[in-house]
Amino acid sequence: MGYKYDVIVDLLSTQHHICISVRTLKRRLQVYGLTKRSNVVDEQALKNLIKQETEGASGNLKGYRAIWHALRIKHHVHVPRSLVAAYLREIDPDASRARRSRRLHRRQYVSHGPNYCWHIDGKLI
Repeated sequence: MGYKYDVIVDLLSTQHHICISVRTLKRRLQVYGLTKRSNVVDEQALKNLIKQETEGASGNLKGYRAIWHALRIKHHVHVPRSLVAAYLREIDPDASRARRSRRLHRRQYVSHGPNYCWHIDGKLI
């Protein structure tokens, strides 16, 4: 569930009356073959999940971080963001190019005096 080791130790002591140190917890998790994160995911299954997330009304607008976050939260799949970005470029290159082209567009304003032009976020130009 993403708890830190010290929180796990506190939960064990308060809920189950098992008092161990963080080091002992780490060692026992290693012995039992349990990890906090596993990067072993079938490549085709990951591509199918990414396709599933990109389908829909706003699917093409989602970037790799939003897809990566949805994979973690909805599907409990923990993979590197770089892998999600690579598969997203492979699955839908046109949408990736369109998202990339909208990055960092600087706006130019001509103001005819103070308080004449306001930006949408409320900052005075």
